[in-house]
Amino acid sequence: MQHSAFKDRGESVDIFAQTNKPDSLKVFKILDDDTFTDITPEDPTIDSLGANLRKTNITLPDENSIVVSFLNEQPVFTRVGNPKIRFTFFAGKDKTGLEIPYDMVNQDDGESIESGNLTEYGEGLYGFIPENTGDAIIKVKGLVFPLRVPYTVDSAGMAGQIYLQKNAWMMLAIPKEDAKIYEDFIKPIEDQTGKDGNEIFEIMNAYPYTEGPNGSKRQFLSFVPGVTNPASSNNFQLIYEDTNGEKEITGFWCKTLDYEGDVITYNWDATT
Repeated sequence: MQHSAFKDRGESVDIFAQTNKPDSLKVFKILDDDTFTDITPEDPTIDSLGANLRKTNITLPDENSIVVSFLNEQPVFTRVGNPKIRFTFFAGKDKTGLEIPYDMVNQDDGESIESGNLTEYGEGLYGFIPENTGDAIIKVKGLVFPLRVPYTVDSAGMAGQIYLQKNAWMMLAIPKEDAKIYEDFIKPIEDQTGKDGNEIFEIMNAYPYTEGPNGSKRQFLSFVPGVTNPASSNNFQLIYEDTNGEKEITGFWCKTLDYEGDVITYNWDATT
């Protein structure tokens, strides 16, 4: 589950997907009582941003919930308001009626904290609400997922943590001012792991809406570690400021490789 997508109830948000599947959109909400409801808007508009990148806009429900959007069959998870902590697992399209065991273990000693079978919601989505919300690892179908809560948000500036899943597309946003994708995301991970960026990442794609100092405006930007020159405009900013002085956090797609070693944790502070 993507734990970095925090949105207000009733907020209008853009959803992105990079896929060559035909244009389609389905949107569902999961409430605290496990109610699973189709909230797909009528006649949604899906825009092409080139290179198989698609974008649509949805209005989130005015309820605490987990919203799962399937844009061109690619799932995007959004935490709306302040719902209960929920682990959500996508087993695959049309993967219904399955019994999927899970085991949640202490991340320090591997001791089991709780276990059982995931609840089926629908559309290939399963999950559960953990009784324990300390630092833990959830094991499902041979995969491991770190769980670390509560989530911390500071309106004056956010610090945070991202777990880089292996061989996966991840939609990320890092609210750090005066920062760029290479110097403030890729390079710190290189320094932390001792690996070159092209051993960990395949590509980062962004589509900043507002105009920044490097002149980018409504322009698709791609950064490929080891290939893209950090001096180019493709070394996009993590926050842009428009001509009205309003700031926009850059959401970007990050494709990781099946890199060697443990799952990488990236930490940032909004001021450093």
